[in-house]
Amino acid sequence: MGIVILKIKPNSKKQAVGFKKDMIQIYIKSPARQGKANAELLKFMHKILKVPESEIKIKRGLSSRMKTLEVESLSREEIINKLKE
Repeated sequence: MGIVILKIKPNSKKQAVGFKKDMIQIYIKSPARQGKANAELLKFMHKILKVPESEIKIKRGLSSRMKTLEVESLSREEIINKLKE
């Protein structure tokens, strides 16, 4: 089970992954309202990590831009490597 901390950037022009120092930044098109950005984040992570969406959970930060994401079937290193691809 892998856990990573992400900084979410809602209302972006496109979906993307970025790295700034040691922080993983995820750019999401949806606004941070009514859980839309969270739903888009889970779908985007499912697409990038190639694991079932049911294995990806937001453990902390549902209403924050800083989120703790847990992926059941991948280690932290595997998650980071897939995000860098």
